Amino acid sequence: MKVHNYLILLGLVLSYLGCFAQSEPYDFNGDGKKETCKLVAPKTNDETYDCEGGCNCRIVFSDPKIPAITITSCIGGEPQILGDLDGNGTTEIGLVPEWWTSCWRSYYIYTFVNGKWTLFVDPITIHCNLFEEHDGPIIEKVANKKGYYKVYYSEFDDEKGILTLTKTVKKKI
Repeated sequence: MKVHNYLILLGLVLSYLGCFAQSEPYDFNGDGKKETCKLVAPKTNDETYDCEGGCNCRIVFSDPKIPAITITSCIGGEPQILGDLDGNGTTEIGLVPEWWTSCWRSYYIYTFVNGKWTLFVDPITIHCNLFEEHDGPIIEKVANKKGYYKVYYSEFDDEKGILTLTKTVKKKI
């Protein structure tokens, strides 16, 4: 068996066990203490494209008082720690939910407000080539414009194909 096949097998085992790597410690809820997070994926069957108990992932935290983030239509992914984007003392988390098909996805950014997780900005449409073409964060603060952020996103053009573009968006909360 080739090394590549062993890596795939290892990924499936880890997915089954829900044992993806934990993040470094960050303050996710603004209490001044650092916590870790990890993504727990559902048990999947790659031949039938089925999940046991639904195709939902959860991002769970080392502090049991922080509620988990449930992501529907998700079979995997790696939480991206984005730091404190808005300066409110909490750490925002980005995620591109994995799925069996298609490179077109949504990039979700979550923020912790009033004891619960909510979307920081509207979901950002991306194609998997965005990460190959753009070597940097998907979201950046706009200087001198509080509450506004520049996001990188993907769009399809009939003549030019898949494009990586930017736009300015307002924080939802």
